[in-house]
Amino acid sequence: MTKEEVLKLIKDVENGKVEHLDVDPDYHEKQYLDGEELYIVHWVTEDIQVFYAEHEHVNKKRQEWFKGEITSEEFTQYINGIYNEYADQFNYDEVVGYQVDGKEIEWL
Repeated sequence: MTKEEVLKLIKDVENGKVEHLDVDPDYHEKQYLDGEELYIVHWVTEDIQVFYAEHEHVNKKRQEWFKGEITSEEFTQYINGIYNEYADQFNYDEVVGYQVDGKEIEWL
């Protein structure tokens, strides 16, 4: 599949024309010296996964937790106070990356 075809597929995913194949997603964590990011990962074809980032306000709280400004319990309480399900803390309106055949992740 060409990059253009993958990007079209991603637009179809974002518009709800293509659904995820899996109901039990994976997670991908990126750590930096000054923070970390968590992504939820779903299969959209047998060889393509798409990545979604946390909502901005959730990521902001994650950074506070990473820096020791709040505790793990405070972070969990924040999330549980807003969302009923763990996956709800991610922004499903925008794919931020994809991976084809287990190769390197392409960030958008």
